[in-house]
Amino acid sequence: MTKVRVTVCIPHVMRENLLRKCLQSLNENVSLPYRVIIINSGRRLSFQDEEILVVNDPERKGIGAKRQLFAELVKTEYMFFLDNDMIVYPGSLEAQIRALDENLQLAAVSGLCFQKGKFHSTIADFKFIGDKVVKQTYSFEEILASKRDLFEADFIPIGHTTFRMKAVKDIAFDPNYEIGYEHWDTFMQLYYTDWKCAVHKKSWFSHLQHESPREYLRIRNKASRIEKSRKYFIEKWGYHPSIAFETKRKKGAMLKVLSYMLWLSKRFLKSIHAM
Repeated sequence: MTKVRVTVCIPHVMRENLLRKCLQSLNENVSLPYRVIIINSGRRLSFQDEEILVVNDPERKGIGAKRQLFAELVKTEYMFFLDNDMIVYPGSLEAQIRALDENLQLAAVSGLCFQKGKFHSTIADFKFIGDKVVKQTYSFEEILASKRDLFEADFIPIGHTTFRMKAVKDIAFDPNYEIGYEHWDTFMQLYYTDWKCAVHKKSWFSHLQHESPREYLRIRNKASRIEKSRKYFIEKWGYHPSIAFETKRKKGAMLKVLSYMLWLSKRFLKSIHAM
């Protein structure tokens, strides 16, 4: 029997229809063996599949607490965080695992995310200016223009990302964050270690957040929760988080070609989503 090396960790609340789509995409598009852990804060869930463990938690703990619980439950070499509104494309998880196997300095590898056919990932480096930590984001064209499949960055998407468990032991998923800046916090911690992070250009996902119930979006985007998260980040790190605009460059011949590739990619994603 092939050894299971990766556990898929899915936090769930209120969006069972999206969770089912997410699990279906895993079943259809991932060829390597995996286990699934779902920490459920919504309606009680149960599955017949022995490879799916559901932890029914009626208390709506923050995402930081869920991620820390995942880290304590996972016994495999790798931990794949996957939000329950994500669709996995063929070969995407396999690409992340291969990258981690071949690059021992990597703590985490993520992929590229699209929503309604548009690029939807924030990939950035941290810049420290006075009392601010600035997230300097990269454009899709800059990422595609890199020669390697892996594009290293300080800050990568976390909702479709594989972590090396050896690296996870060097950080903590802070339970004091409900939502908002827990993502910043994770990669700020890794920034101060010797571990590196990257996105894989051949690892693709679709984000279905726009299909979420209105009640979920209202709770998810509540300004007071996000502001509370931001204030906690400032108290913890001593830096005010800030986001810079993408680097603007003149389009040369190469970037014109890449822009055409982007257009083709959008058409491909739309055709897949329409199936």
